[in-house]
Amino acid sequence: MFGKNLSLAFAMSMCFCTAVFAETVEEKGRRAQELLEAGRHLEAAQVLEEASVLVWDASPLIVKNAQFVSSVTGYGVFAPVENGAVFSEGDKMTIYLEAFGQKHAPTGLGVGYRIESEFDLFVTNSQGEQVFSYKGLDLDIIMRYKHRKVFYQLHLTLKELTTDAYTVEVVAKDKHSDKSATFSLPFEWVE
Repeated sequence: MFGKNLSLAFAMSMCFCTAVFAETVEEKGRRAQELLEAGRHLEAAQVLEEASVLVWDASPLIVKNAQFVSSVTGYGVFAPVENGAVFSEGDKMTIYLEAFGQKHAPTGLGVGYRIESEFDLFVTNSQGEQVFSYKGLDLDIIMRYKHRKVFYQLHLTLKELTTDAYTVEVVAKDKHSDKSATFSLPFEWVE
């Protein structure tokens, strides 16, 4: 009997402690400032990192910096296409995009997190007719920490298009939440 009550009391105190010590972004900002003024720079940076995670978790899925590129070597390290997004038969079209706000789910391996996304792509011509679609492109990123510099490369090789102006619409979906985002990029096709 004593053991059960002690376990229950311990569990209740743990819940209470978690609720008492949960900080808002504003409180973390104040604490980081205090740490900075005390010369504890690394600790201040860690507190700001925790605040950044709170902002990320509360955010909808946001796609930023989506564009056609000729090469990618890392987050924010890419070469935009030089020809103004003009493509022709045989060209590989690469879309670079940065995502913000996806849910970090446990890997199930006891350590680390995973972000899983699904992309649907639709290409329409200048008359609004859909000429290409691909649904269900799954991309999975596994990381040790709640990393927030997330980027994707989507590669397309289109064939048999006529000279025209086109738009590729991309629907990005977070597979661990109901978050989604849509963006469009115009391009031209020449025969």
